[in-house]
Amino acid sequence: VRWLWDRSFPVFDSSGIHAYAVGLIEDITDFKEVEAALVESREQLEERVRQRTAQVEEQAELVKILVQSAPAALYVINREGEVTFCNRATAEMLGYAGSDEIMGKNAHKLMHYAHADGTPYPVTSCPIFSCFHDGMDQRVDDEVFWKKDGTALQVEYQARRIRRADSIAGVVVSMVDISDRRNHEIELRHKQKLEAVGRLAA
Repeated sequence: VRWLWDRSFPVFDSSGIHAYAVGLIEDITDFKEVEAALVESREQLEERVRQRTAQVEEQAELVKILVQSAPAALYVINREGEVTFCNRATAEMLGYAGSDEIMGKNAHKLMHYAHADGTPYPVTSCPIFSCFHDGMDQRVDDEVFWKKDGTALQVEYQARRIRRADSIAGVVVSMVDISDRRNHEIELRHKQKLEAVGRLAA
């Protein structure tokens, strides 16, 4: 099969009467074959993009399920301090009915606004927010977060930067409730003191 391009031009005599026509024909088979190859290549590329997009979406959904099911509390904040992601464990740990009560709120004002003694905790002193300007991940072994009902919760947490290009887009915070561990340590120290007093009395 050959592809041809043709075009005709009328030719008039000196009196303006149509005398004859001139026709041009060009073989454009090579051009059409290249065009068809380009179309096929584009369709193949679009199909690969669709497949890759489906894979990425599937992987993202899997990661979301895993994070939501994780026993550790995880939440993400943006540069404005707003919660952009919060898993189920975070809501449960802080006494909220669901993640929707936390999403979009300022994390520091919601759960990290005061020290254990009740004095205000300035956001400028918060290790989590220091990730944005210090450019370092943070780990805190003994800190207080505040639950929905206003009671204090002793936690251990890590704050890790989320980088995009050359800037820090957000921070992901993972925290563990250490209240039982701290209470056990207090009970153990109290028991040791009583044993020491007993030995002295004897």
